[in-house]
Amino acid sequence: MNTISGFEDRSLEKELESAHARIAFLESKLQSEHPCKLKSPDLSSSRQQSDHYLPLIDDIDQGVLVLDCSFNVVLVNRSALLLTEKDRESFDVLEIYQSMDQVDKLRISKILSDLKSSRAPDFYELELQLPSAKKKVLLLKFKAIFSPMDDYEGVQIIMTNVTAEHKVRQALEHSETMYRALFDGAGDAIFIHAYDGRFIDANRLACERLGYSREELLKLSPCAIRADGNYISFAEHGRSEVFEEVEHITSTGEKFAVEVNSRLVLLDGEKSVLTIARDISERVEADKRAVLNRKRLKTLYEMAHMNETSTEVFFEFAMRRSLELSESEFGFIAQLEGHGSTAWFSNWICVSKYEEQGALRVPDNLSQCGGWSAAVTRRASFYSNFVEASEDHFPFPKGGVRNFLALPVLEAGRVVAVAVLANRAGGYENDNVRNLALLLEGMWNIRCKKKSEQRVRHSLREKETLLKEVHHRVKNNMQVICSLLNLQTEYINDPQDLVLIRHSIDRVRSMAYVHEQLYRSDDLSSIDFGHYISALGLKLISSHGVANKIGFETRLESILLPIEQALPCGLIVNELITNAIEHAFPEERAEASNKISVRLSLDGKAVKMSVADNGIGFKDGLERSGSLGHVLIDTLVQQIEGSLDSLSEGGSRFELNFRLK
Repeated sequence: MNTISGFEDRSLEKELESAHARIAFLESKLQSEHPCKLKSPDLSSSRQQSDHYLPLIDDIDQGVLVLDCSFNVVLVNRSALLLTEKDRESFDVLEIYQSMDQVDKLRISKILSDLKSSRAPDFYELELQLPSAKKKVLLLKFKAIFSPMDDYEGVQIIMTNVTAEHKVRQALEHSETMYRALFDGAGDAIFIHAYDGRFIDANRLACERLGYSREELLKLSPCAIRADGNYISFAEHGRSEVFEEVEHITSTGEKFAVEVNSRLVLLDGEKSVLTIARDISERVEADKRAVLNRKRLKTLYEMAHMNETSTEVFFEFAMRRSLELSESEFGFIAQLEGHGSTAWFSNWICVSKYEEQGALRVPDNLSQCGGWSAAVTRRASFYSNFVEASEDHFPFPKGGVRNFLALPVLEAGRVVAVAVLANRAGGYENDNVRNLALLLEGMWNIRCKKKSEQRVRHSLREKETLLKEVHHRVKNNMQVICSLLNLQTEYINDPQDLVLIRHSIDRVRSMAYVHEQLYRSDDLSSIDFGHYISALGLKLISSHGVANKIGFETRLESILLPIEQALPCGLIVNELITNAIEHAFPEERAEASNKISVRLSLDGKAVKMSVADNGIGFKDGLERSGSLGHVLIDTLVQQIEGSLDSLSEGGSRFELNFRLK
């Protein structure tokens, strides 16, 4: 237990003072009635002498214990016996003393020892272990007794039961400890100030963030820690709670963003303000970085979709967006040519947010330039936020630059361009460097990609033109062959030979038509085979002069066949349609219902083509078995790795199946 130098509970103090007054009255009364009782010999003579005035003090609430100078009990009242759970016969001061812990023993011994010299009363709060195993907290008042001759005769001990008050005080202390632990352990800064603006309390985190001790902070007002210097006026807001985002300022002048929640509370019956301030500087910075990233990505997206690919247009667009992202006043970007200090500039673009273009002179070479040239020589970003007015950073006007940021653009480790921005309010930071460096790097990559795509497209157009010219020439050469064969027919008298020549002409024309479709198409690697069959069939019927005798019916899907499959399939179709025209419908069977039908379909990668007629059919396979046409079809089917099936029911039907490559 701790020694109590003053009694905090006023009601208990008054009661104790009243008890002391009653005891003093009793002492004076006893001295007047029995003057011999207080003399030194009488105080220690026997307990029986105290029995005469004991009933006078038995009824008071406080316990009274009087000991002689040898610490023998001279007097103990009933309240003292009740407090210690003893009776008069068994009351033993030494036994009670021995039951105390060591700290209490030492303290009480010192008090008793000091009483002889100090003469001032002393107090001690003792937690006493009772015989019933209960514990009581007693407030002990020690007062020395001196004889009229100023001789020390003993000590008077007044005992007051303060167990209930002790428990209340312990609860209050625990509550205060918990409050302080929660208050100081909070993850946000907490302030309490009077309605007139005077700080009442602040937690540990609030003091640490602002750089003040608690004593220093309590001397300030809320206006002193706000960067704007304003005070929350609840009257203006018309409510008891205000939520806002502001900036706090530290003792060293640094600013940081906070999210403030202030509300009116009653403290000891007076209006006060409880403020919780959460540091959101990281979130604010993250938001700023996110905005910069979005703007940078938007700029790169717009660059990637620009129709204009010239370097000048790219540079001007990139420079204007760089000024916007960095909040700079002006700057330039230029392509670097050559090496070392003699390197010179091309595609020079100067941009100002004041729309003053061309205001900067173009330096002859890198050696003329000021401190920003270090970005080129070091091949790394370089910035300075403290530029003296006397410093010369050509081509910027002397004295016109407060701060600058220089960014090199690298390609394969070599500086190919440089961008310099100047005069940003508050100077340049790492976020500016990172975003602008990424912007310029992305811009240069897009520019190089567009240049490369431009070269590839130009080369592709040249190749497409050349390939179309090849197909056109092949087609023309085949037409020449057909014309030569036609001329040859005039010198052939044998009807069988004439048929063979005409078949050869048809075969050459079918191949020529493939090349004709290729050079007319945008796709030089494949042709629409459905369209090809339709046109080829009509040409064959027309060239044989049977357009009024045989109908041509098609059901064709649009299938793109590569040239390596289109040519053999074209020859196969040519042979099958020609075979039907010449052999399916003899002269005696000239009917209006005569027809040739072609079907073409695609199922996944499987191509199915059929050529059918409603003519006389066949018995032993293809007509003209063993002919060149028969051999040619078999060879072409093997070439495309397909299969050909033939049927003769109500005419003839040939089904070709192969896989699309």
